[in-house]
Amino acid sequence: MYIFGGWNGHDTLDDLMEFSTATKTWISVPGRGSVPCSRYRHSAVVYGCCMFVFGGVDKRQARFSDLLEFNFDTRSWNTVRGFAAVQFRYQKLEHGERVCCSSISIRGAGIR
Repeated sequence: MYIFGGWNGHDTLDDLMEFSTATKTWISVPGRGSVPCSRYRHSAVVYGCCMFVFGGVDKRQARFSDLLEFNFDTRSWNTVRGFAAVQFRYQKLEHGERVCCSSISIRGAGIR
């Protein structure tokens, strides 16, 4: 299991943590590549060998509409290019993602 970002009661986070079911411990995964800036209220979904993170908000309440990819094989981050062509009218937060038929769908959102 992987967890990215979040809120600790004072700051937004940009940590990527991996839970080892063998040792029942959390392991910090060092950031490589285009590491996303800190955020919470984002969504994430796994498809194939990658986790996709979308949207969210930072400590100053700046909202994001970017799509980022963490590759489990290379253990590195990339910004998904070409995603901007979708042109979301609003930044999204408090939404959900799912994978269906090789596509990621994003539904529901607080908008601004």
